[in-house]
Amino acid sequence: MRLNCEDYAVNYLDDIKWFLPNSKTFCDMADVFAIYADPTRLKILTALSLRDMCVGDLAIVLNLNQTTLSHQLRLLKNCSAVKNFRCGKSIVYSLAGSGVENLISDVSCMINQPK
Repeated sequence: MRLNCEDYAVNYLDDIKWFLPNSKTFCDMADVFAIYADPTRLKILTALSLRDMCVGDLAIVLNLNQTTLSHQLRLLKNCSAVKNFRCGKSIVYSLAGSGVENLISDVSCMINQPK
Protein backbone atom coordinates (compact mmCIF):
# COMPACT_ATOMS: atom_id res chain seq x y z
CA MET A 1 0.00 0.00 0.00
CA ARG A 2 1.32 3.34 -0.98
CA LEU A 3 1.13 6.20 1.50
CA ASN A 4 -0.77 9.26 0.35
CA CYS A 5 1.34 12.42 0.64
CA GLU A 6 -1.45 14.29 2.41
CA ASP A 7 -1.84 11.49 5.00
CA TYR A 8 1.90 11.41 5.52
CA ALA A 9 2.06 15.18 6.01
CA VAL A 10 -0.73 15.13 8.60
CA ASN A 11 0.95 12.35 10.60
CA TYR A 12 4.32 14.01 10.33
CA LEU A 13 3.01 17.39 11.45
CA ASP A 14 1.14 15.88 14.40
CA ASP A 15 4.36 14.19 15.54
CA ILE A 16 6.27 17.46 15.33
CA LYS A 17 3.58 19.34 17.25
CA TRP A 18 3.69 16.70 19.99
CA PHE A 19 7.47 16.94 20.41
CA LEU A 20 7.74 20.76 20.35
CA PRO A 21 8.22 22.40 23.75
CA ASN A 22 5.46 24.64 25.07
CA SER A 23 5.47 28.43 24.63
CA LYS A 24 6.89 29.11 28.10
CA THR A 25 9.86 26.86 27.35
CA PHE A 26 10.54 28.79 24.14
CA CYS A 27 10.37 32.08 26.06
CA ASP A 28 12.79 30.71 28.67
CA MET A 29 15.13 29.54 25.89
CA ALA A 30 15.01 33.00 24.27
CA ASP A 31 15.94 34.56 27.62
CA VAL A 32 18.98 32.29 27.87
CA PHE A 33 20.05 33.10 24.31
CA ALA A 34 19.68 36.82 25.12
CA ILE A 35 22.17 36.40 27.98
CA TYR A 36 24.62 34.70 25.61
CA ALA A 37 24.13 37.41 22.97
CA ASP A 38 26.53 39.85 24.63
CA PRO A 39 30.22 39.88 23.54
CA THR A 40 31.47 40.70 27.05
CA ARG A 41 29.59 37.77 28.56
CA LEU A 42 30.88 35.49 25.80
CA LYS A 43 34.44 36.58 26.60
CA ILE A 44 33.85 35.78 30.27
CA LEU A 45 32.40 32.36 29.47
CA THR A 46 35.20 31.54 27.07
CA ALA A 47 37.86 32.54 29.62
CA LEU A 48 36.13 30.45 32.29
CA SER A 49 36.02 27.49 29.91
CA LEU A 50 39.82 27.56 30.08
CA ARG A 51 40.21 28.01 33.84
CA ASP A 52 38.28 28.94 36.98
CA MET A 53 39.17 32.51 37.96
CA CYS A 54 38.47 35.20 40.52
CA VAL A 55 37.12 38.60 39.45
CA GLY A 56 40.54 40.25 39.68
CA ASP A 57 42.12 37.70 37.35
CA LEU A 58 39.22 37.90 34.91
CA ALA A 59 39.50 41.70 34.91
CA ILE A 60 43.18 41.47 33.95
CA VAL A 61 42.68 38.76 31.30
CA LEU A 62 39.71 40.50 29.67
CA ASN A 63 40.84 44.08 30.26
CA LEU A 64 37.58 45.00 32.00
CA ASN A 65 36.96 47.00 35.15
CA GLN A 66 35.78 45.00 38.12
CA THR A 67 32.44 46.81 38.37
CA THR A 68 31.47 45.88 34.79
CA LEU A 69 32.76 42.37 35.30
CA SER A 70 30.86 41.85 38.56
CA HIS A 71 27.64 43.04 36.91
CA GLN A 72 28.09 40.62 34.00
CA LEU A 73 29.00 37.74 36.31
CA ARG A 74 25.83 38.37 38.35
CA LEU A 75 23.73 38.10 35.17
CA LEU A 76 25.52 34.88 34.18
CA LYS A 77 25.08 33.45 37.65
CA ASN A 78 21.35 34.33 37.69
CA CYS A 79 20.82 32.30 34.51
CA SER A 80 22.91 29.40 35.87
CA ALA A 81 25.72 29.78 33.32
CA VAL A 82 28.36 30.30 36.00
CA LYS A 83 28.75 29.36 39.64
CA ASN A 84 31.11 30.62 42.31
CA PHE A 85 32.83 29.46 45.46
CA ARG A 86 34.90 31.10 48.14
CA CYS A 87 38.63 30.43 48.22
CA GLY A 88 40.10 32.32 51.16
CA LYS A 89 39.22 35.97 50.65
CA SER A 90 38.48 35.54 46.94
CA ILE A 91 35.34 34.47 45.10
CA VAL A 92 36.26 32.11 42.29
CA TYR A 93 33.99 31.74 39.26
CA SER A 94 33.60 28.69 37.04
CA LEU A 95 31.23 27.46 34.37
CA ALA A 96 28.11 25.91 35.84
CA GLY A 97 28.41 22.76 33.76
CA SER A 98 29.65 21.13 30.62
CA GLY A 99 26.54 22.29 28.74
CA VAL A 100 27.79 25.88 28.81
CA GLU A 101 31.23 24.85 27.57
CA ASN A 102 29.66 22.68 24.86
CA LEU A 103 27.45 25.56 23.70
CA ILE A 104 30.42 27.93 23.45
CA SER A 105 32.43 25.30 21.57
CA ASP A 106 29.55 24.42 19.22
CA VAL A 107 28.86 28.04 18.32
CA SER A 108 32.56 28.66 17.74
CA CYS A 109 32.68 25.68 15.38
CA MET A 110 29.54 26.83 13.57
CA ILE A 111 30.92 30.28 12.81
CA ASN A 112 34.33 28.96 11.78
CA GLN A 113 33.01 26.43 9.27
CA PRO A 114 33.83 27.14 5.65
CA LYS A 115 30.88 28.69 3.85
